[in-house]
Amino acid sequence: MSGLRILARVAIVLLVATAIAAPNIAKDGGLLNYGPLHIDKTNLRWQAPGSTGDLGVHLLGTTKLGKDVAAGLVYGVRAALSISSLAVLIALLLGLPLGMMAGYYGDQHLHMVWWQWLLGMLCVLAALWYLYTGIEVGSWGDGLIGVGLLALSIFLMTRSSSGRRWTIPIDSLVMKVVEIRRSIPLIYILVVAGGLVQKHNYLTIALIIGCTCWTGIARHSRAYVMELRVASQHEALLSLSIPTWRIHTRHFLPQIWPQITVLAVFLASTAILLETSLSFLGLGLPSEMMTWGSLLSECREQPSAWWLAVCPGVMLTITLSALTVLGRSTGSTQKNQKVSPLAP
Repeated sequence: MSGLRILARVAIVLLVATAIAAPNIAKDGGLLNYGPLHIDKTNLRWQAPGSTGDLGVHLLGTTKLGKDVAAGLVYGVRAALSISSLAVLIALLLGLPLGMMAGYYGDQHLHMVWWQWLLGMLCVLAALWYLYTGIEVGSWGDGLIGVGLLALSIFLMTRSSSGRRWTIPIDSLVMKVVEIRRSIPLIYILVVAGGLVQKHNYLTIALIIGCTCWTGIARHSRAYVMELRVASQHEALLSLSIPTWRIHTRHFLPQIWPQITVLAVFLASTAILLETSLSFLGLGLPSEMMTWGSLLSECREQPSAWWLAVCPGVMLTITLSALTVLGRSTGSTQKNQKVSPLAP
């Protein structure tokens, strides 16, 4: 294991530990002397690092309102890791099953009877509504219901039934959606979605990012499953009347999961960068919640307050570099490994 990879893992561990221990590190009278919501009226308007306030020294200076920058950086770690983790999970829940279905069934092998198609479409429409409601009002329950309805629709589509069947071109449908999404610049979608959402919190920002970044997972999982489907063992599994869902979960998913993990690591770094960009533009978390993006944005108002640009910039650089090194090192171990045939 190279030294750079070790440093990347250590950095990730320290960032996760900082996010978990944030309430104990950044609180009034704590390790950093100040909490993220504490307003030091004696150090208003961008005081430099080392300034003494009512509870102690501001190690990294203050903002315009007298908030401690060090406390904001600590809670910025929590916001970045929490939102990126949720966004990656949402992207996996959307992109992985859609990509696997597109690669497995193609345009000619997904057959459904009329009631399956109708019920599946109703579940998809209801899922989109609940996901929209979850993004709009920041409801965890609505978001989970939406994901559950999507899973139900996928189950209905893969369930075999007797009767007159319709052929569903699932591959073309999924890839058209992917092409349309990729034809629109991502930042435009995020800005419009962030402007339409009324309540901004961890869940809404994660839903916005996850629902727009699932296309890469879908494209790669589709390609991997298409390669697995031509393996000779696949015909043997079908001859044994093994259910389709079991072929996907017990044979396909373990084969493609290492490659999907690499994509998830890179997607996490993308999600952190997007969350920072939204906060920088004022479309992220509420203004009272300090994040790396909001600190960088405040530096525009007072360019001489260099610590508002350097401190969050260094944290963002370290985090993205660690994730990039970790993703590349993980991918390099699989560079010469092709997707192996199905296990007997």
